[in-house]
Amino acid sequence: VGSIGHPDHCRPCVFWEVSRDACKKNVDCKYCHFNSGHESQNRVRLSKAMRGRILSVEKQNAARRG
Repeated sequence: VGSIGHPDHCRPCVFWEVSRDACKKNVDCKYCHFNSGHESQNRVRLSKAMRGRILSVEKQNAARRG
């Protein structure tokens, strides 16, 4: 849903930009998950606490995969 208006009128999902596993809303996310140069556009640095949470989720997902 958030990709409506892509690429010119959408807003990128910060979580998706950091890690594909970080955005839990998937298709219900109100922000764009398409990749078209958003990385350099209005890049937001996540707080240290949020980066730690994302890293923790990534590690848990990696452990589940084997």
